[in-house]
Amino acid sequence: MIVTPRKLKIDLPLGYAFALIARVYPKVDAFQFLKRVEGIQKIHSLAGFVTGVICFALNLNPWAIAGGTFGVTMVFFLLRFFGIFFIPGLLWFSTYYSYATGFGLFTLGLIGLGFWCVGIWGVLAYFIARIVAEGVTWLLDSYAGKQLGVQMGTDPALAKMGSMFLAPAKDFVNTYRLFADKFGLMRDVEVSEEELHFANWKHVWEDFEDKWPEISARYDENPYDWI
Repeated sequence: MIVTPRKLKIDLPLGYAFALIARVYPKVDAFQFLKRVEGIQKIHSLAGFVTGVICFALNLNPWAIAGGTFGVTMVFFLLRFFGIFFIPGLLWFSTYYSYATGFGLFTLGLIGLGFWCVGIWGVLAYFIARIVAEGVTWLLDSYAGKQLGVQMGTDPALAKMGSMFLAPAKDFVNTYRLFADKFGLMRDVEVSEEELHFANWKHVWEDFEDKWPEISARYDENPYDWI
């Protein structure tokens, strides 16, 4: 199990994850890599937020707000789900959006804008659409996580139980492939036995541990215990 800076848990072996990160290091360090994973995971959330701002600013009626918010959120979720990233700047914005979310400031600002532009019914329409969309995306992510777990050789019952930790593994793999494309590296995410050895990615882990000890301390494994 690995953990991102915002405490997103990903059910991937520590050695496997850092073996992939080692391929793009030092151009991208572990923290930057994990933040990009969070950014990909937030793509549809960012799309829903921006849609809400636009709908409120255009003073749309509640039905249009709900339909637009649900539709756009689902479209961007499916782009993320299938690993399709073609909109310039999207990953950059979603990564920086992931830094700021979680404090409630975006939500409070959006509520204020909504009340000012469209009133309580428009705000309710937006949040109901977001809740429904999040429910649908949760079901799809859960299913994808279960399938991925089975492909990785996990017992189906255990894969189902841990499906929400497995689902972000797709985002991790897509993050690697995006960086691989950028730097001209191989896209294959199979790692060799040699790559899995701690000695191969020790420098990446030490850099991560030195720069972000509070994050590395959350990991339930310490590779030095393997030596």
